[in-house]
Amino acid sequence: FFITKIFHPNVSEKGEICVNTLKKDWNPTQWSLYNILEVIKCLLIVPFPESSLNEQAGKLIMENYEEYFKHAKLITSLYATPKELKTLEN
Repeated sequence: FFITKIFHPNVSEKGEICVNTLKKDWNPTQWSLYNILEVIKCLLIVPFPESSLNEQAGKLIMENYEEYFKHAKLITSLYATPKELKTLEN
């Protein structure tokens, strides 16, 4: 799960991550930490809104990507931008 708040279809408001590959194909003898992080990275880059944990984000990304992008950017600026960078931007 994520500690930092994120607005993404496949991440719940509690920070839980929905990755079907890790649920269905999980084999601890064949998967390394690197593999797990790669799967999560790919999911973050290419969301799968049909399997949303965050229904609002899933619906918004499918119906109005521009609004989804604006909201995701807002959440990022509020919760995931280092304080030093916020100071420089202002």
